[in-house]
Amino acid sequence: DSSAFICFRNRLFRSILISTGVKQGDPPAMELFIIGYDPLIHFIDNALAPFDLLLLPFCDDLGCSCTNVHTAWGIIVRCFIIIEKISSLHLNNEKTQFLLTSPDTSAQDRLTICEIDAMISPNQFHRVIKYLGILLGENAIELNWKNVCPEFIEVDKFIGHLDCGMMTKISLYNILAISK
Repeated sequence: DSSAFICFRNRLFRSILISTGVKQGDPPAMELFIIGYDPLIHFIDNALAPFDLLLLPFCDDLGCSCTNVHTAWGIIVRCFIIIEKISSLHLNNEKTQFLLTSPDTSAQDRLTICEIDAMISPNQFHRVIKYLGILLGENAIELNWKNVCPEFIEVDKFIGHLDCGMMTKISLYNILAISK
């Protein structure tokens, strides 16, 4: 059983029992999410099928890599208008990020997307974005390793000074490399 407190205007009220519904973290929660989310991903993928693209869904995040970004964005927005009408899901424009990688067309693509979608602001276009904990874009390799290197070197030195066998050290180095 789960319970929750009601909070209104910074005042905490009595506890209520939550006896129905699937709680986040329950074993069936992920299966139910997949049952609901997978058809939406297929719907968006089918709508974008004429374009050269890669759709990258993971949990409730959706990444899309394509060559014709402004046309694809218009289709994605129309897909979410339909999705919002049949469900309670909507596109969170505040979390939407764009990474334009073409040096030839990125300035024009930015202008076109902002023109076709008034909800998008120029500050949503980035030189580097984070997707699933990994930085993508210009100088991403250096940025990804910048935070890791000092910690990696520190642990590397620690392993080097351990008084254990060579095979143990090799295993520890492998674990360190994989974790980073």
